[in-house]
Amino acid sequence: MSGSSKSSTDQHYVPQLLLRGFATVKRKQVYAFDKQTERVFRSSVRNLACERGFYDLGDGEDKSGHDQWLGQLEEQAGPVMQSIRNRRTLDHLELGERQWVAGFIAVQHVRTLRHRLVWGDVNKQMADALREMGAEPNKVKNFRELTEEEVRENAIEDMAPLALGLVPHLLDKAWILFSTPPGMSFWIGDHPVVLVNDTNPGDGIQSTIGFGVRGIEIYLPVSSALTLGCLCPTIRAMFAAGRELSIPRPPGLRRAEDFLEAFTGRTTLQLEAENVTYHNSMQVAAAERFVFSLHDDFSMAREMLGSHPHLKSGPRIELVGRPRQKGA
Repeated sequence: MSGSSKSSTDQHYVPQLLLRGFATVKRKQVYAFDKQTERVFRSSVRNLACERGFYDLGDGEDKSGHDQWLGQLEEQAGPVMQSIRNRRTLDHLELGERQWVAGFIAVQHVRTLRHRLVWGDVNKQMADALREMGAEPNKVKNFRELTEEEVRENAIEDMAPLALGLVPHLLDKAWILFSTPPGMSFWIGDHPVVLVNDTNPGDGIQSTIGFGVRGIEIYLPVSSALTLGCLCPTIRAMFAAGRELSIPRPPGLRRAEDFLEAFTGRTTLQLEAENVTYHNSMQVAAAERFVFSLHDDFSMAREMLGSHPHLKSGPRIELVGRPRQKGA
């Protein structure tokens, strides 16, 4: 599809309702950091994390209804997200409201530009690997090398079924709300749903990063002051076990009481400064290109890029046995 065939509508892959949680109250503006150029600029949220005709198919119109479907999701989930910001609790959420939030997180994970680029890159790596083995990719059974436009169209069509498959995993998690200490704020990137697994080392072969994997931690910043965590129930059980110790608990384990209280949804868990920095670093690493903040200090992001230049673009999946060449 040529650029001229797309609609003139800017369609967001990070919705404005989410970005507004990191914007100034009056002008709805945020500071943006470009990982590729390391430039900082200020902009309205309506102009960020969007592309013209991002969800359009066919002749450049949203005839598939994906943009309309996303709008309906945001219309339902938006007030729930705002209630979390306003009340700084989770225990007020009814089951139906939790389901809308889970759906919002799941869709956010699969609607971004980075998501498209990752799976396009996987298809290309597989095609290149087949060529290296002397095979013609499009003659291999159950495989086809996709064009850039086919990757785009597949990503749009697969968005809803992929997200629906993730929702039950999110609802099965232990939800917790983290807050910042005074003087600090959370950042949000253009691929804001991040996954980490620090408690499950795995077997060294299978990935331990996935919505249904034991030990997984899934995070979405919802405002400059709050991040929502959907954590494997084993993590909550670990803190509960620490509380049951009959011996005097050292200071580190006393923190278990704070975690367990936050897991009830009645309050937030205020993080230490280094923990906020860690969460912000995850947003930098996961972003395809842009990171957004209420403030203009992105010195930590620059330090990360200086030490790890590969972070100037979003992460990619490397096929087992086929390491990515330098510069790729």
